[in-house]
Amino acid sequence: MNNTSPNREPQSALSASNTTLLVPVSDNGPDREVVLTPAQQQALECLFEGGSISNAARSAGVSRQTVNRWIRASVDFKTVYEAWHREIQKSVKDRMAAIGDAAMDNLANAIRLRGNLRASEFVVRHLLAQKEK
Repeated sequence: MNNTSPNREPQSALSASNTTLLVPVSDNGPDREVVLTPAQQQALECLFEGGSISNAARSAGVSRQTVNRWIRASVDFKTVYEAWHREIQKSVKDRMAAIGDAAMDNLANAIRLRGNLRASEFVVRHLLAQKEK
């Protein structure tokens, strides 16, 4: 049976097929095979590009509630969404570590070269806080 009425254009090939991906479940865990619908793919692409949930829903042709439900309850969508969040967090950590050395050099220079008392106090406070832990 053909679901296409004479007044309706057929869906594109992209919108008619699901996509299967291998996605890491955790940083050290195995990959998991997930299947996403075209609407889910579109919503994720929008989110990955910095769009809001409302924008992702509009882009995918679904309601905002649907995207929220996918994030909460669709195992496959949630797996991809959480893997993306883990990757962002890892990237931020890596970038912070990379600039941490430069920040420490600046702090050391402020203390050694300029005798910056505020910088010295900052270091001492943090050292004392570490000892208390």
